[in-house]
Amino acid sequence: MVYDGTNEQSFRDVKGFWQSEVEQHSEKSISVLLLGNKMDLPGEEVTEEQAGQYAKSKNYMFIQTSAKTGGNVEESFYKLARKLLEEKLMQVSERKPGKPEAKKTYPAPTQQLEPLLKEREVARNSGCC
Repeated sequence: MVYDGTNEQSFRDVKGFWQSEVEQHSEKSISVLLLGNKMDLPGEEVTEEQAGQYAKSKNYMFIQTSAKTGGNVEESFYKLARKLLEEKLMQVSERKPGKPEAKKTYPAPTQQLEPLLKEREVARNSGCC
């Protein structure tokens, strides 16, 4: 869920309308990432502490971003991807013994993502593209 950090009403909308929509129309175990956008602009109406406390109370992940500058945008996707991979790994490890799926082994989610992150960082710093 995304709110505008320079607009308190958008944060109230997340806490009211959008939170209830997510809870009503999704699985109970859904992973939610709360994004505070426009961190590059002055006039913050919703503090990082305020949003972080709300996210923590709801067991949401939280990150501030700037769509304009790209600040933390990729990181937010990686944060959510890590969480989803961790949850998937937990599901696999919790399966009952004897089922064929339970015999599969998977590397830790961070082991799967770290090479991709490093490759992306090298490409970003190479000056091409």
